[in-house]
Amino acid sequence: GLGLPLGLAAWAGFLVALYQLIRHRRWEHLLIVVWVGITFAYSGQQWVKTMRYFLQIYPFLALLAGYFIVALWDKVSQQSTVNSRQKILAKAIVGLVGTVVVGYTLFWASAFATIYMRPVSRVAASRWMFENIPPGSIVANEHWDDPLPLRVDGKDPFGGMYHSLSSSPGDGEMHWYDEDTPEKRTQAIEWLDEANYIVLSSNRLYGSIPRLPMRYPMTTKYYQWLFDGTLGFDLVATFASRPQLFGIEINDDNAEEAFTVYDHPKVLIFKK
Repeated sequence: GLGLPLGLAAWAGFLVALYQLIRHRRWEHLLIVVWVGITFAYSGQQWVKTMRYFLQIYPFLALLAGYFIVALWDKVSQQSTVNSRQKILAKAIVGLVGTVVVGYTLFWASAFATIYMRPVSRVAASRWMFENIPPGSIVANEHWDDPLPLRVDGKDPFGGMYHSLSSSPGDGEMHWYDEDTPEKRTQAIEWLDEANYIVLSSNRLYGSIPRLPMRYPMTTKYYQWLFDGTLGFDLVATFASRPQLFGIEINDDNAEEAFTVYDHPKVLIFKK
């Protein structure tokens, strides 16, 4: 979220502020050091360490990064035991550090903001589906993710236009998070036999399940075979909205779920 240069500068600033607070009783650092330190320590030792739990300290980390750069510049400027050439070199290095931190942060923030200047990838995928998937088709979506197509442009996809899986009880979706059992294998074969299209509206499942191959050996194999075409489904459409600026695109497909799935997920559509 912060970017590597800003993150490094922020934690360097935290350490400087902590040292000054303890060593020199600089009480103006108390609130920010306590808030950042306690929040990070508490959330950092939780079982789930998702980025959104740290959002409340991001502004203060940015302040600490700025404080570090300014403190570094002041330290160099106040040096009286070095000659002018050394001082100029030291200032140039500090200036370069500041330029990298501020410049990269501006670039990253601007690039990330561009995702909100384009249609949400799920909306773009939904419009493509209305235009390219014949009415009456059976569209298989995954449980625990947003089913597509969405209701956009006055069209109700599952009000008779498309059909969900009748072989999946309840919500008509593929329940890949269920434990791999013989019953699930039978169910999976029915899903694949029935579906005309398979929609992955994010990497929520295929980005997590294959990380547990001992728990999900069959489902891990399913995703492998889906992507390489073994199951008889071809990838016919991909929709992604990544951070980009000046023609430079930052591939954040593998970032954690909270960073991509909610507002700019990568959508994949497979056709039998």
